[in-house]
Amino acid sequence: MEVPHRKENFDSEFVEWLNLFDDLADAVSKCHEADFSAAWPSESNPDSAQFLAWKFGQIVASYALRDQEWRDNLFCEGEFVIESKPTRIWPWTDIWSSSGRLVPLVVGSLLSDYEKDRDWKLLREHYLQMWSGSYTSWGKPLSEVCPEDDLYWAMRIGFADRMLREGQSNVLIRFAEEALERKQSIEPPPDVLADISALKERLAELEDERSKDRQRLDEKLDKLFQALPPTTPKIRSRLQQHLGGVAAVMHSDVLMHCVQAEQYYENGTMQAPAIVSFAKAVEASLNHCLVNSLIDYVKKHEQKYMTICFPPPRGAKKKSIYALSKLSLAEWADILYMLSVPRGKSLSDLGIWELMKFMEEHLGGKRLPDFRPLSEPLHKIQQYRNRAAHYSTGWEEPQQDLEVTRSLVLGTGGQTPVIVEISRLLAPRTAPDLTSPGQALPE
Repeated sequence: MEVPHRKENFDSEFVEWLNLFDDLADAVSKCHEADFSAAWPSESNPDSAQFLAWKFGQIVASYALRDQEWRDNLFCEGEFVIESKPTRIWPWTDIWSSSGRLVPLVVGSLLSDYEKDRDWKLLREHYLQMWSGSYTSWGKPLSEVCPEDDLYWAMRIGFADRMLREGQSNVLIRFAEEALERKQSIEPPPDVLADISALKERLAELEDERSKDRQRLDEKLDKLFQALPPTTPKIRSRLQQHLGGVAAVMHSDVLMHCVQAEQYYENGTMQAPAIVSFAKAVEASLNHCLVNSLIDYVKKHEQKYMTICFPPPRGAKKKSIYALSKLSLAEWADILYMLSVPRGKSLSDLGIWELMKFMEEHLGGKRLPDFRPLSEPLHKIQQYRNRAAHYSTGWEEPQQDLEVTRSLVLGTGGQTPVIVEISRLLAPRTAPDLTSPGQALPE
């Protein structure tokens, strides 16, 4: 492919744009904050993944406005001057690392929306409708973001916002013509550089805060372990490794069941008790983060029942406070799944709205996260617990069942531990933080 001739200073400036994309994409992927309350991403908490994704879209739009030849420049292999020597490379090769090698396709996807005569106001309104119906996401690599995630639409809203700020298409054309006449070099505008600088400073502050938080959590975790039944250093080390700082803000009942399960696991011959203890840890986490708050909600509104919606054919069912406290992990898996599927207008869907109202109050916003990652693990843990509870000499694979259960609960296979995912997705965000270390510690 023939590449347009470029000056040496253009090469370095072009690579600087790629570095800007990389910095902000990396910030989105590492962000641990999600804002459930904002009506649109520009109003989100500046530390949230929603705001950072919106800013990413703005930066890409700024690049599209400044580099009128981006279609030729961005994805083709070209001749760049490196250490005074012409070198043919694909520019992304040496730039992209931690944020994911597929992120250039995200940039290209945003740029493909750019047409100088587009009705950006109308398109933005469409993007906002899609944003309001999408799932609220924590930070993740942009290459993993899809139309289900609000981060996907936040980027596009940011892109449209930047285009609207720039003005009408004839202004853009005139800018391009004047730039070519003056042979103006393509460089990030001052407002973009200021945004990136401020973001880098804030990210550095957040990293310092997290380092201090980790130290405080380690100290609280030591106190929590001391209050539990005796544990070997090996078990303690394993739980700290798998659960990280989350263990320090976890309810003491959850950690106690995990310790007990690990003790049974080390024994090597007590597979059934180990599986049951791991399942109890998940139940305790679910009760602490969701079920207890739901029961308090029903009592607060002086109701005798709460309508819960299960997948067909079971459908909507009224449950008393006692029945709510006795729902199995598999039943909660079905309930959470129903909260994550698109809503219709059939009678079977009417039963979900009461629970939706509680969840909005519980999580502090109308835009609920995607609960589906919990559905399958909860079903599996319940399945293995049922087998363990009816243990017999004919149980074919007790150790295999234990390994899978342990992997799901503690994340030993590399995935997010279920008890961490429950805390991340279901812990209350409106009332005082019930997962705070002060309340987690036993008296």
